[in-house]
Amino acid sequence: MKPVGKMTQGELGAFIQSQLREKGIEVILSGGAAVAIYSNNKYVSRDLDLINIYGANRRKIRDIMTAIGFYEEGRYFRHPDSKFFVEFPPGPLTIGEEPVKQIIEKKLSTGVLKVISPHGLCQRQAGSLLSLGRSTITFTGNPCSATK
Repeated sequence: MKPVGKMTQGELGAFIQSQLREKGIEVILSGGAAVAIYSNNKYVSRDLDLINIYGANRRKIRDIMTAIGFYEEGRYFRHPDSKFFVEFPPGPLTIGEEPVKQIIEKKLSTGVLKVISPHGLCQRQAGSLLSLGRSTITFTGNPCSATK
């Protein structure tokens, strides 16, 4: 197995997901790390938002993350050898009130990465921007952009 410090963002996400999945916890990658993966790192994000889709107990997540070398710092988990940090926002994974149906599975050397589809990612971003008072949303490829 590749050392954590040498893993790409996607590889790290797949590794963490596989460790959690072994213990019955399902998480889906969303947010900036998903955009980075789909844009071939033209968009840079240092965090991984792993949506805790079934509301697994934080203590159980903490125990697993600690076992694989991470430590908790506020709402994030960090690994001493990695530039990336991990967050577990609560689920469910939705667009407005509708559950996200399109999840992409990418097979990587460190495991299977489950990530929200590009379309779902843009829909989630659009919903967030509208809730913040944005009046115009322009889809210009990936990632989505918005103006006020």
